[in-house]
Amino acid sequence: MEQKQNDTFNKNVNRHLSCLGSDAAVGNKSNRKTERDKATIRLMIDIYCRHRLGLMETPERFKALADYACQRLDHCRWGEAKPACKDCHVHCYAPKKREEIRQVMRWAGPRMILHSPMAALRHLCQCLMNKTRLLRQKSS
Repeated sequence: MEQKQNDTFNKNVNRHLSCLGSDAAVGNKSNRKTERDKATIRLMIDIYCRHRLGLMETPERFKALADYACQRLDHCRWGEAKPACKDCHVHCYAPKKREEIRQVMRWAGPRMILHSPMAALRHLCQCLMNKTRLLRQKSS
């Protein structure tokens, strides 16, 4: 039973990782970034459900949260220059959804390094670049 659970989780991680690295499937750089962000948030939700909640399958509630987050990413007004949502001046998430996603990210974010080191490093680099860009804009 434990082996089956691990296999299911590993398939989910591999599915998300394939999205993170698939540049050929998406045309321009902006879309690649958005697709990577979507895969990262789905991976974080899977890690949260699997390890925090102890669930083998992602519940409908969290699938809906992932879909909502992906929809928000698709409609982000900043496009490729999008800062991390927590650093954005325009909060496009509904307050309840924002709190839910914050809870997932705060728990799963530090643990991503164990489950998907490349995705974690890419996410960290992206956050650092966004903060640097924000500091430059403020100083100008």
